[in-house]
Amino acid sequence: MVEPAQFAMQTFIQKFGIDWKLMIAQLINFGIVFFILRAFAYKPILKLLDERKKKIEDGLGFAEKSKSEFASIETLKAEEVTKAQKQGMEIVKSAEVTAGKVRDQIVAGGEEEKSKLIATGKALLAEQKGRMEKGVYEQAVTLVEAALGKVLGKTSFKNEERDLIAQTVSEIKVK
Repeated sequence: MVEPAQFAMQTFIQKFGIDWKLMIAQLINFGIVFFILRAFAYKPILKLLDERKKKIEDGLGFAEKSKSEFASIETLKAEEVTKAQKQGMEIVKSAEVTAGKVRDQIVAGGEEEKSKLIATGKALLAEQKGRMEKGVYEQAVTLVEAALGKVLGKTSFKNEERDLIAQTVSEIKVK
């Protein structure tokens, strides 16, 4: 006797036209195609996908590394700018100090030059005063001789008389 489960299966197989031999052949064909596709298509595609994934991960790692390097470069840049500003300020201060020293030297040189010019001017004035006094003295002697000549009625004086007139005028000059 045929059991009800077997009967249902036989009925199912007959209605759908399933042939066991054909089914086994299709399973073998499926297995062969599966292994061929797995060997020649699926594994190379997985390998390519893994390589692509690795390249993407490397690229992301490089991007992160570049970001951190860029941040450190920006920090270095800011530090260098600050350092350059400090050096610039030091240079300006040094230039101001040097300019102050040069200004002081110029002023001191000017004061020294002024003192020299004043001393030279005083010497020139003293020399001119001496020449003027000498000229005045000589004119005074000449005027006294002329006045005495008119008073005494003389046209010329002896050397002794001239010396006496000059001595008298010089005594007047000293006072």
